[in-house]
Amino acid sequence: MKKVDLHELSADEAIKVFLTEYKQYQTKREAFKVIHGYGSSGEGGKIMRRIRRTLSENSDKLKFTFGEDIDGNPGYTIIYPQAPIPQFLDLLAQEILAFCESSKVQEKVLSKFRKHGESQIIKALKNLERQKMIKIGSKGNYKTWTAF
Repeated sequence: MKKVDLHELSADEAIKVFLTEYKQYQTKREAFKVIHGYGSSGEGGKIMRRIRRTLSENSDKLKFTFGEDIDGNPGYTIIYPQAPIPQFLDLLAQEILAFCESSKVQEKVLSKFRKHGESQIIKALKNLERQKMIKIGSKGNYKTWTAF
């Protein structure tokens, strides 16, 4: 079985690598092992939580088995791809949409998602606007976004 090791990556880098690898394995419908580690907190690290949240949110498009259910090791997950899942920009857009359930000014959105970089945030917002999933407004002199 092929392995994708996400150690030594930031959570954002890890999710990008995971999504890229998933896309490759999904076209072949080939299972693969994601080694995400468990983290040092004793409650699961950021990478593990992000990967598993992505898997849960897309459980209609794939199957997965946690390592702890196989051999007691929570540091990996076996993925059985079945259908395409959203890529990184789509995931960022989903997070922005959830954040903008109540109207948010541009600076709040940029601040909340700053780790993704301003250009990625603006790109995600423009995609949401084009898809008519978010509406532009204003609060005084400030641009706002609100999810429909």
